[in-house]
Amino acid sequence: METELLYLTDAQLRSMDATVVDRREGAVALDRTVFYPTGGGQPHDEGTLTFGGTTVAVTDVRKEGPVAWHHLDAAALTADGEGRAVGAGEEARPLF
Repeated sequence: METELLYLTDAQLRSMDATVVDRREGAVALDRTVFYPTGGGQPHDEGTLTFGGTTVAVTDVRKEGPVAWHHLDAAALTADGEGRAVGAGEEARPLF
């Protein structure tokens, strides 16, 4: 599954609803994201993901092929499902 990169069409977008489509230890892949991944000399966005009332910090974002992996400051989530990503890095990617 390919992650829809919402920042490509709206660089000021800072939150979105998303669905976990895959997970591995310490990271989740979402169907869509506002988080810019590390690459091309640019640092990744920072922020949080909230699922079922639990909010975790996003510590890294890496794109592997068509999928953006969101590395978390917590163990990987235990269930797939919908969630909300917020605060996608105004410090790392300020609004102009």
